[in-house]
Amino acid sequence: MLIQSALINLPLYSNQECDIDLKTYPRWVETVKFSKWMQQRSDSKETAVIRVSQFQDLHRKIRHTMPLTALYLRLMWCAAARAGDLDKLKIRDVWFQTGATRDAQTTTLLSPQLGSDMIPISVTMKRGKGAYFRGTYIIHKAIPREDADQLHQLMTHRRTNQLLFPKTKDRREEALWALKQVEERAIVPSIRKSALCFLAEQGLTEGELMAISGHTRLETLHRYLGVGRQPRGDVGLQEHAAVALRRLRRPLN
Repeated sequence: MLIQSALINLPLYSNQECDIDLKTYPRWVETVKFSKWMQQRSDSKETAVIRVSQFQDLHRKIRHTMPLTALYLRLMWCAAARAGDLDKLKIRDVWFQTGATRDAQTTTLLSPQLGSDMIPISVTMKRGKGAYFRGTYIIHKAIPREDADQLHQLMTHRRTNQLLFPKTKDRREEALWALKQVEERAIVPSIRKSALCFLAEQGLTEGELMAISGHTRLETLHRYLGVGRQPRGDVGLQEHAAVALRRLRRPLN
């Protein structure tokens, strides 16, 4: 069933423009059967996970030489987002919450727990794989202030109907290169998986994690998290996420 669904939604996963429906193309049925047979006899390679300390090292190394890619990776981590979802974001899909712009004072933030170093933002996911299966949804997150400054500058110099990140192919290639510097086995999807594992370890609930990740099935989330993590009871999403992500901030030079 998973392979059949993947073939139908092939344009979401690849450069293939047309889907493959097994009912329309019966010759693919034998191919799928053979693929399942091979899969059962092969050792699956899980997406490599990187530690938050590795992510910090990565971000620190590229934030001056590849600032757009550094911001790209930061948003990917903080929103536990797919690269494909970020690639399709437009300027109008991202906004700073009221009173939480780059010049905001600590007292104007939604919660004192956020502090002046974490700025709450909201991201509307309208396009990409998550929105395709779940429909449009909004992620309420927080990012370090220095990244919020950069995001604000990027947004003010682009029109609302433009993509948030220009030249997304370059962003992916640079992101992959940077990841390989800290973990040879890492690939771009490692950021999403690593972020979800990190947030789970910080105590976010399954409901909170699914609200961030866009997952509609709990078992899909469990595949990301692995065995043994016990999310806590439901509490305020944004406050917990901001506190968990606080370690991402860097000392101001």
